[in-house]
Amino acid sequence: MKRLTNKIVKKAIWQKGALAILFILLFLILSACGGKAATKDELVADKNLQKLIRTTLALSEEHKITIDDLKKLKTLKCDYCDGDLTQEQKIISLLGLEHATNLEDLELQYNKISDITALANLKKLSKLYLHDNDISDISVLSGLTNLKSLWILQNRITDVSALSKLINLQHLDIAFNKISD
Repeated sequence: MKRLTNKIVKKAIWQKGALAILFILLFLILSACGGKAATKDELVADKNLQKLIRTTLALSEEHKITIDDLKKLKTLKCDYCDGDLTQEQKIISLLGLEHATNLEDLELQYNKISDITALANLKKLSKLYLHDNDISDISVLSGLTNLKSLWILQNRITDVSALSKLINLQHLDIAFNKISD
């Protein structure tokens, strides 16, 4: 009987230890997965875009960016964005900018942006500078009929048919792309 009790106790201790290790591993995995993508502001995914928005709106570094903050943006210019940015300084994701519905001027050249879907409903945009990025699909721009100036040179664009709907476009630079039409 004593032997059976010892076996049961040892098994219970082993199970608790294994369960504790499992929880620790799960915690570490979830922390690692969220490390780079999940930043202080879930609304704006990219930490470099967060920094630019905070600077533009004169917000503190601790301030969590809200939809109301994004609606205040009329101009968002990356004045320090030039060919000398390190990979760590470059903006990769525009996720969150879809809430900047009053944005008229967006200048994010020399970054690593590939997906511009977040811009699809920014109907007030009249100036858009996204040259020297990694953009290949510009179909979302077709609904931005207020665009007057569009600089999307030096990307990976192959199809520019979406631009035919931009009736107010006055300045267009699409040089150094992979246009095959």
